[in-house]
Amino acid sequence: MPQTFSIDPAAHAWRGADGRAGELPESLGIHFTGAREAQPAEGVGAIVFFGDGASTGGQVRLSRGPAAFDVGVAWLTGEVTVRRVDAR
Repeated sequence: MPQTFSIDPAAHAWRGADGRAGELPESLGIHFTGAREAQPAEGVGAIVFFGDGASTGGQVRLSRGPAAFDVGVAWLTGEVTVRRVDAR
């Protein structure tokens, strides 16, 4: 059964499988890049994970000041990576 992670950058909120949900601090910049087909609503991004290990893929960038972290999900393997980058 597919599992969905969604993030609403404007509301600083996220939702995961089994009703898990949370909020991110207003001081963080949030930007999502992912498949439009998985988007549950306008302005909300989502990554769907499938039982075979694949996913729709995507990336969430969390930033504050000059620092940022990219949390990426590979579409083919569903592998999650975290990488520090410049927020420029």
